[in-house]
Amino acid sequence: MAFNNGTLSNGVHYANGDMNGFKLGGSGVGTPHNVMNCLSFDNGATGFTDNNNPTGLTIVNVTAWGNGKYAKKGNFLCYRTSSAAIFKGLVSAGAIDSDKFTGKMADSIYYNSGKYYNLSGSLFTSLVSGDKKGTVVTDPAKTAGMFKNTVNAIDMSKNIDKQLRNSDGTVNMNGLYETIGSYASMGARFNVANQMISVSSKNSSSEVTKPEETTKAQETTKATEATTKETQAPTKATEASSVSTKGEKLILNANDVSTGKIKSSTVVDGLRIVATSKKTVTVDKSDKDYKNISFTKRIKLGGAGSESARAIAFKTAGESKVKIYATSSDTDTSRLIKIIDKNGNDVTSTAKIPGSSLKSVSFRLDEAGEYYIVSESGGVNIYYVEVSNGIAY
Repeated sequence: MAFNNGTLSNGVHYANGDMNGFKLGGSGVGTPHNVMNCLSFDNGATGFTDNNNPTGLTIVNVTAWGNGKYAKKGNFLCYRTSSAAIFKGLVSAGAIDSDKFTGKMADSIYYNSGKYYNLSGSLFTSLVSGDKKGTVVTDPAKTAGMFKNTVNAIDMSKNIDKQLRNSDGTVNMNGLYETIGSYASMGARFNVANQMISVSSKNSSSEVTKPEETTKAQETTKATEATTKETQAPTKATEASSVSTKGEKLILNANDVSTGKIKSSTVVDGLRIVATSKKTVTVDKSDKDYKNISFTKRIKLGGAGSESARAIAFKTAGESKVKIYATSSDTDTSRLIKIIDKNGNDVTSTAKIPGSSLKSVSFRLDEAGEYYIVSESGGVNIYYVEVSNGIAY
């Protein structure tokens, strides 16, 4: 764990004390790091920073809380890494400034430009610095029932080891900032046994099995040793799983698309907006709040679509669920949307979209392939598309 870096025991802090929590690089020298089950809080600057490390970091099950209050920086600044970086089970809470990532993320909550975003589930979503992907949620620091203990009772004037360690030296945070309940797959946990974290040697997948609570410090030590061995030498089963898991969650949010007329196919967030000079797609302003997401734009398909125009295309790695938030372009007339394959054949039934309000519809696809979301007749406005097992263009 790292806390109060840059601050003396008398409360005085100095900027030249660096103030970062976990500093994972320096001087642009590429050095891989594996960071697992770590807690960073109340540091004067960033909780976890790549510090200009251009290689792929692996950060799994960590919590960053209230960092950056003196330097006004985010809990996480990991955006200068390579796209191979893996982030899973991260929790950003009480953030001072935006978090930034480059790499692939799953089962995490992060902060950007005044909002917290949750990328739920085990499938990875690609992020590039400044991305705002996922469902907007409440600050974890203000979410009831998310943490066992949020009262920081550490007395800096007293012996820290005696407050935060068991008699055998293992860490015991007394539940501070430890996630519980439905959030227990995220964040760091201490004073527990049987915590096994395995990470693919190819940085393509991660698996975390959350532990059961225990008071046996010796079991914690053994679990830590097992974790180290697992990290250094992934099993063949883990590697095989990594190879077979090719897909990732793809999310197209209309807010991410530039306003104006699209006259040729354009890739956004790993999906492709299909348009031509004669059958354009328009993106304009539209303010709607739906399922904890504040939309400010919409994608107007403008009429019946096909695999060649007025469609949103995507690829899947296998069986996949597709979720769409949409409205009819006519407030008084419902429209039908469906999914077709690259040959123009229907692969799903149609779903009715009203014009009076946003509606969420879901489709299930059984096989890998390239597919197109289209309107069967008339204009449809798309606000959000989520593909659970996609392959980015």
